[in-house]
Amino acid sequence: MADPLRERLESVTDERTFVGFVAALAADFAADQREQLQRGTSPLAPGPRGWENGNVDQFLEAAVAWVEDSRSRPAHAENPWHRCAEILLAGKGYD
Repeated sequence: MADPLRERLESVTDERTFVGFVAALAADFAADQREQLQRGTSPLAPGPRGWENGNVDQFLEAAVAWVEDSRSRPAHAENPWHRCAEILLAGKGYD
């Protein structure tokens, strides 16, 4: 199954597409929260859409950890808008 956020990430090239990506990420989080409520799953488990980090501090900490853990690897994105989108997407599921 294709990951719409990963596909959207590949289209990030400038401020406009970055903002669209952030909006899609926010919508994905909201849908994850709704689905989790409907299913009655534990808030401690990953959400149905793969959200590991369900609040802002966990999300941002995970994004920072991903950057720090991946510093030994070269950044694949030369475009800073794309790189920022990668970092935010990492905050979704990096643990």
